[in-house]
Amino acid sequence: MSEFYDLLNEYIGEQDDVTDIRAVIRMLWFYDFQGYPLRLWQGKGKLHTADGNTWLGTVDARGVDHHTTPVVKDGRDGSSVKATFGLKLIDTPGIPASQHYEAIKQDKWRVYKRKITGYRAIFKIDEGLRPSTPIVFFKEYEMMHPNFSEKMEVVNGAFVKKYTTSIIAKDGNFGRSEIPNGTYANAIQVERAKQLGVTVDRGCEYVAALANRTYIIP
Repeated sequence: MSEFYDLLNEYIGEQDDVTDIRAVIRMLWFYDFQGYPLRLWQGKGKLHTADGNTWLGTVDARGVDHHTTPVVKDGRDGSSVKATFGLKLIDTPGIPASQHYEAIKQDKWRVYKRKITGYRAIFKIDEGLRPSTPIVFFKEYEMMHPNFSEKMEVVNGAFVKKYTTSIIAKDGNFGRSEIPNGTYANAIQVERAKQLGVTVDRGCEYVAALANRTYIIP
């Protein structure tokens, strides 16, 4: 952590005006999938950091970032909402995006209750990547369940199928506003089931219809 702030102080130097500071912050995200950890950073190419890890860039040669992340909010008041992390899949040499997509769907079990950890790295504008870049912890989420999307888009006048995978996650403040021992509802039960990896749960679907009825057991 101190290395990050040492580099920050180096970039700030003896500047007298904030407009003279020519540095930018980029985000790094560590997806701790079960048995298959993935490290991504908001840039081009591979980034090597001071902790000995290598991060894959999500920005292509055209400057398009294929990784989408949520706007971070302070949820300490109990209003923390679910966060969505997404990744648009692209064709790679020898492997089309559709093949990546199907492989990820088969491995969706690796998501449940795993962590997403965010870090920050600082870079000087117009300076190349350093051999070892310091980072600092930013925020942590817990993965709840994955989503998958296929849709047709027009690219250069032709229809092309695009594949997107996303993960719904929560931070440590999620659910703090819920009342202890609260009542069940069908929508709530379905959401709990998704968090546990259960595709279909109809246990509460008829609760409302059966309320306030008297049943005689023969």
